[in-house]
Amino acid sequence: MRWRRIAFWLFFGTVALIVVALGWLWTADLGVFKPQLERFVTEQTGREFSIDGNFSVDLARHSVLIAENVRLQNAEWADQADMVTIGRIEVRLDLWSLFKGPIVIELIDVDDASVFLVNPEDGEPNWVLPIEELPSTEELEPGVVFLIEQIHVDGAQVLLDSAERTRPLRLQINSFDQQHRDDGLLEIDFDASLD
Repeated sequence: MRWRRIAFWLFFGTVALIVVALGWLWTADLGVFKPQLERFVTEQTGREFSIDGNFSVDLARHSVLIAENVRLQNAEWADQADMVTIGRIEVRLDLWSLFKGPIVIELIDVDDASVFLVNPEDGEPNWVLPIEELPSTEELEPGVVFLIEQIHVDGAQVLLDSAERTRPLRLQINSFDQQHRDDGLLEIDFDASLD
């Protein structure tokens, strides 16, 4: 009889702990983990990564991540301090799709982004990061399938400066909209200039 009472309280305590943990995850502002995320990306890429503005993560059926003033440091030898800067990025994820697949990213919204790509005459390009090499394609298992329903970019530029070119190549994106239609095709609308 006593072991039944102990088993009941263990079961009840475990269920209560799970409910409290899920409730906290559902309602907590996970933006408090910004320093850990910055440290993780910095360690993985070998470049300083920072989110100098707002960072919020809202876990729900349609989870939302928002980050402002994001920076990824450039290679030490490059003239520009940062390789990537983003004024604001918002990513919406269908959380249920993590369990049933494919993973559905409902929206990627990027504002005021700059990417500086430099390929020097000697040495590796600045986009080569000291990340662990992936196994050869024969060893790779089938990957995770992603579906991006909508991408919206407002004000972005990509600059490629290469020793193989006489002058830098600049792509200025005023706006870019991509939407995954119900018939499975992509609808794309953009306003950009290539210099």
